[in-house]
Amino acid sequence: MSFPVLSGRNSGLTKQYGIRGLPRLVIIDREGKIAFFGRALTESKMKEKIDSMLRKKTVVSFHAAG
Repeated sequence: MSFPVLSGRNSGLTKQYGIRGLPRLVIIDREGKIAFFGRALTESKMKEKIDSMLRKKTVVSFHAAG
């Protein structure tokens, strides 16, 4: 499983999501909302959490121009 990893205190995301202490594990869902925030998980628990998020259906709506 591959996914983007961001590290460092000087990231704009640390301020955007209110992260004050490191290390922290933050999993952000497709909508940009925090799905998990806490101490690091074991690899199997992290995979379980991400798999659960990926199974959720995303509803996309749009309006035709005109």
